[in-house]
Amino acid sequence: MPERLVRKFTFAQVLISQKRGSMADTNVLLKKRLPKSPKGVRARQNLIEAGLRVLERNGYHKLRIADVTDEAGVAFGLFYHYFEDTQSFVAQALAEFVETLVIETEAEAAAQHSDWYGRFFGHHHAMVKFYKKHPGLMRCILQVSDDQPEIAKIWRDTLRQRLDGFLDLLPRVFPDFSLDRTIGRLILFGLYGIAEEVLTEYYIRQNPALTENELSTEELAEWLTILFYRAIFGSNPPAERLRYVKDIDKMVYVPKG
Repeated sequence: MPERLVRKFTFAQVLISQKRGSMADTNVLLKKRLPKSPKGVRARQNLIEAGLRVLERNGYHKLRIADVTDEAGVAFGLFYHYFEDTQSFVAQALAEFVETLVIETEAEAAAQHSDWYGRFFGHHHAMVKFYKKHPGLMRCILQVSDDQPEIAKIWRDTLRQRLDGFLDLLPRVFPDFSLDRTIGRLILFGLYGIAEEVLTEYYIRQNPALTENELSTEELAEWLTILFYRAIFGSNPPAERLRYVKDIDKMVYVPKG
């Protein structure tokens, strides 16, 4: 089986193994559904992509298998050739969506790694674009997490893996500060949670208190990056790196007296 296809099953394997009891049982289950030919790979992927479009439009609670097969333009029975049931399908579809999110976020952060601000901005910009483009699927992750705590764990585990990359670099930035790894992870989770909640309110719930003045993806990413940068370094990012936020140096509290 192609390496990428194996990787695409990773999150679903974790989810199903938690529900089934062991990874061995999971592998048996997945092998029964694995395509045996290039044509089968394309057919399964067609169903996954169709299902993601339906989830984007209708949400998790309104998902029907018939809507997925109609969207894919295939017979109803073909669904069960590749997936055991709706929950298994949603797990694998969202797993592939999350994998794409992780890959694109890491790629954009790496592409702008010339300095800390660039790395932070790349990460936040990719996240903002994903929330803006796929608010329905991001809502699905919240909906599914309510019904299936295992999926919430998968989402958090992928987040932990991404943030641990930042955590590994912090000792180089603050060599004289001894930071317990658990505390460092707590700090980064908290900072990321701020951005996650802002994006949820802005794009998913469309909170009118936040969307009254529409921001571009770049401007919103810049504000989130500034918050993250200030929290980590205790100072403002270089003013020359900012395109939208002016006079950031004036946003510093100086006690009087």
